[in-house]
Amino acid sequence: MFRQKAASAWKTFWKKSLPKIPAPTGDENAPLQAVIVDSWFDNYVGVVMLIRVKNGTIKLKDKVRFMSTKAETQVEQLGRIHAEIGSKTRTQKPAKWAF
Repeated sequence: MFRQKAASAWKTFWKKSLPKIPAPTGDENAPLQAVIVDSWFDNYVGVVMLIRVKNGTIKLKDKVRFMSTKAETQVEQLGRIHAEIGSKTRTQKPAKWAF
């Protein structure tokens, strides 16, 4: 009974709140700008970064430059974070969270 009431309350909350949240903005045709939110080292994959794309589009095999160190690297894997556990993708557009 409690779970059913809690689920109903959440649905009501989201139905009222979601329309008030502005849509993400960004220009997918602009040069790439992204923010590194988190990063970690995985023994099997190597360095993993959680990023948010502000402008531009990032694709597999793109070269990216880190502005603080001027280091360059190639994008080996790309995925999106959403309701389903990290799904792999080939491109990433603005205002999306990715790994």
